[in-house]
Amino acid sequence: MTQSGAQALGNLTILQKELLLKRLRAEAAAGPTPPAEVPIRVRDRSELCPLSPMQERLWFLDQLNPAAGRAYNMAGALRLEGDLDRAALARALDALVARHESLRTTFPMAGGVPTQHVGPDTQGCELAYCDLSLLGEESRGEALAELSAVEAAWTFDLASGPLLRTTLVRLEPRDHVLLISQHHIISDGVSIGIFLRELRLLFDDFALGRPASLPRLALQYVDYAAWCREHADASAQARRADFWRTYLEGAPSLVELPFDRLRPPVPSYEVDRVPLELPADLVAQLGALARRNGVTPFMTLLAGWSLLLSRLSGQKDLVIGTPVANRGRREIQGVMGFFVNTLPVRVRLGKNASVRSLLAEVKAQTLAAYDNQELPFEQIVETVQPTRSLSHSPLFQVMLAYNEAPGLPQSETGLRFERVDVPAAAAKFDLVLLLEADGNAIRGKLEYAADLFDPETVRQIVERFSLVLSAMAKDEDQLADGVPILLPGESKRLVVDWNATASDYPREERLDTLFEAQVRRTPDAIALTADDGTLSYRELDRRANALANRLRALGVGPDTLVGVCLPRKADLLVGLLGILKSGGAYLPLDPGYPRERLATILEEASQPAIVTTPALAAQLPGGSAHIFLDHGSDARVDDPPSRAAASSDALAYVLFTSGSTGRPKGVALSHSAVPLWAWWRDAFGDQTLGKVFATTSISFDLSVFELLLPLCSGGEVVLAEGPLTPPPDGVMLINTVPSAAGELLRSGAIPDSVRIINVAGEPLQRELVQALYDGTRADRVVNLYGPTEGTTYSTFACVDRRGASVPIGRPIANTRVYVLDAGLEPVPVGVAGEL
Repeated sequence: MTQSGAQALGNLTILQKELLLKRLRAEAAAGPTPPAEVPIRVRDRSELCPLSPMQERLWFLDQLNPAAGRAYNMAGALRLEGDLDRAALARALDALVARHESLRTTFPMAGGVPTQHVGPDTQGCELAYCDLSLLGEESRGEALAELSAVEAAWTFDLASGPLLRTTLVRLEPRDHVLLISQHHIISDGVSIGIFLRELRLLFDDFALGRPASLPRLALQYVDYAAWCREHADASAQARRADFWRTYLEGAPSLVELPFDRLRPPVPSYEVDRVPLELPADLVAQLGALARRNGVTPFMTLLAGWSLLLSRLSGQKDLVIGTPVANRGRREIQGVMGFFVNTLPVRVRLGKNASVRSLLAEVKAQTLAAYDNQELPFEQIVETVQPTRSLSHSPLFQVMLAYNEAPGLPQSETGLRFERVDVPAAAAKFDLVLLLEADGNAIRGKLEYAADLFDPETVRQIVERFSLVLSAMAKDEDQLADGVPILLPGESKRLVVDWNATASDYPREERLDTLFEAQVRRTPDAIALTADDGTLSYRELDRRANALANRLRALGVGPDTLVGVCLPRKADLLVGLLGILKSGGAYLPLDPGYPRERLATILEEASQPAIVTTPALAAQLPGGSAHIFLDHGSDARVDDPPSRAAASSDALAYVLFTSGSTGRPKGVALSHSAVPLWAWWRDAFGDQTLGKVFATTSISFDLSVFELLLPLCSGGEVVLAEGPLTPPPDGVMLINTVPSAAGELLRSGAIPDSVRIINVAGEPLQRELVQALYDGTRADRVVNLYGPTEGTTYSTFACVDRRGASVPIGRPIANTRVYVLDAGLEPVPVGVAGEL
């Protein structure tokens, strides 16, 4: 190596050295140097010119859905302050159109395929003019915003054009705005920079009486497009395709963010945006972080964006889109056209990943993608063949674009040129984070699909992004899962405010005493309807008293466990209430359970006595005494039992769950752990419990709600054989699992009288919620959740008809819940976590 070569190598940054080493290794692995690239030749304009692969995709999207085509409008504006020579501006625009064939290209069909047609260089550029100077200042601003929105949302006709529109707006004699709108199929971000720089140069030439000073372009975009089609290196493209196939293998098809609404089958493309600014001190800290870790500012921002998206979605594997200029060839540097390519960058956050390791991951993945950037995005999609849907873009739905803000040299005429942001007219993706280095700060905006997000949600995402970057800059050795994403005051709201559920309820009461109080209020009301008849509150109470007295005589008292194995008939409620009235606690034994499971439960419960029938007793494992109900033999049915000073702290029931090992595990609940009736009354009113359809096995905690809660509130329990039994007319509330609710809905078995459908015990899907609202007259679909230890339910949510997610809601009275991430930190509202 020569001394100058060694010196040059020594001056390279760490990143530049790594890129050079990577390229040298790749060249060594590739073997002998291939022949020089085929030069781009000037194409005969009399020949049909094909579209480039990038153009072809946009053309197809435009044909498929004009609204989707509008998403690819490129709108911008120039503020022109000073004395404006309108004639010179018009000549400069005409000269630009003459200079760049892309600005006068259209896309008609020929032989059944789209082609590029270049108009004559005399075509010129139509410059519309609008004078707003006579309006008041506020009205001028509103009118300008309206004009800008119209231009940005203009529906271009790709076949007939023109695909460039310009409008000069006069605000004051020395204050104008030039609105510029182009279709992306003829332009890209670099092209916009070329357009603005050359417009300023040509304007100066004509305003100062000089001829156009820009040299003629040797090549045009149609030459490049034809070269792409005719001379692409097939073997190199095949290698790149293999890379992308492997790179994206197993990648998630969607980033599941906390949306405010369901993703529609076909998007409306409505877009909105929230501005963003990273202050100079934070940008300086991020720059230092990047230098310490040998990464670029873009990689640092991508790492922060990936970390935030991972925390919001709960996904450790993400694909994020990012644009690349794709102008590696020197001869196309000054050409306007659609060169930009979009790369899907995959980022995986490993377990216990630190910020430092995340930066390294982003660097490696970004460099790998850059090395294969010459395969057009359309061909990446064809290679990977992801599941396609009109509802979302393939491969990724979130994007990050970062640019250095190009400065505009000021005019020799004294006219001041200043770029003005024009909002996008349509949403290309769910979220697009657009960032631009502007001096010492970074400014930008987060564009979002209005179909999916509310403005406040996106504002919070922007604030969280700044919070994440700030934390990363301060400590790159911290765990990525530990980087704070909660906004100031948010932790208190989640941990303290939303758990302020303290509520007075009769703590000294028991389930059986609550029932007895209702008996005194409505003795003749129907308490129970079953296959074998109905019972009033008075009749049910008398039968339960009879059993309780027999149990007391057998020594049952506080915390004594008594099994219940009865068919789903009136005696089932008699058995449960009789045991509670005796002061004991009931152990549910479902007759439908396998004999082996029942034997295990009875063994774990120390072989308690069992209230059952002769027929079922013959099927039960041995070892327990059996108590048979006989309503005609006990003369003391009217006598309330003595409870031997049973208190609300005494055991009420024991439910056996499957347990983590598969062996049944008992969960014991006391009477004092049952505030449910008071919570439900306050939240919905006793009327909703007027007629409750009870279908759940007594071995599940949902049965406590169905069987006992209505009886403490004056309601009627309609006892059914199982969860798929059609509810009778008059039932107002169904309490079941989602799978059973779906079956009842499909069979048309939910009567019009039902007003509330409670679902619990299984994850509730959004599609079922919508179907229940659409297919019944229910006012509310309520998602209820809670571990057995929490006495049936711990949280509830009345699920919105159009909400994007199905939350488990907030804690019920006298309950605290915390939804935490993998680092045991509270997650923001709408973000999935562990309870």
